[in-house]
Parts: sequence; C-alpha cells; structure tokens
Amino acid sequence: MNIENIMMAKETAKMTTVFRDKFEMLSNMTPSLEDGEYVFCSIPNEGSKVHNLNPIGTFHEREGLTVILAKGEAHEAGFETSRCARSPSM
Repeated sequence: MNIENIMMAKETAKMTTVFRDKFEMLSNMTPSLEDGEYVFCSIPNEGSKVHNLNPIGTFHEREGLTVILAKGEAHEAGFETSRCARSPSM
C-alpha cells in the first residue's frame, strides 16, 4: 500500500465516523475558512448558459440559475462582485 492509499484510507475513515450525539459531532468539528472569495451570481432562465464559467456550486430557481463563482471569475464575466463571501470547511 503506497502513501497515497494510506492517506486516502485515513480521510475515508474520518468521513465515515457516525456520531449519534449532536454535541459530540459539533465538538469534533474543526471549522476553517478556505482561501479566496466567492460571489453568488444569477443568470436569467432565458438561455442561461454557463459554458465558460467554472462554478463551485449551482442552484436552479424559478428566476433562473444561481452560480457560485470565484470573485475574479465573476468580475471578468461582468457580474456584480461587491457582495462576496468566504467558503467554510468543517
């Protein structure tokens, strides 16, 4: 077993731990903020295309498609970027 397989097995073991108690679960979390800033951008339903975008997340809503983009990519694509956020990781 090489080092990559060992590391992957360790990560898998961490992710499959079952907590029955919410306080135990919360006490075992180590939240942190990922690098970078992200923006929620809305694209109307009429012909909503994201061909050249690399969203980290999407939401299909009645009003259109919401994409989560890195701030720089959103700015380059012409979206409003004054309201940005960081991505939490647990």
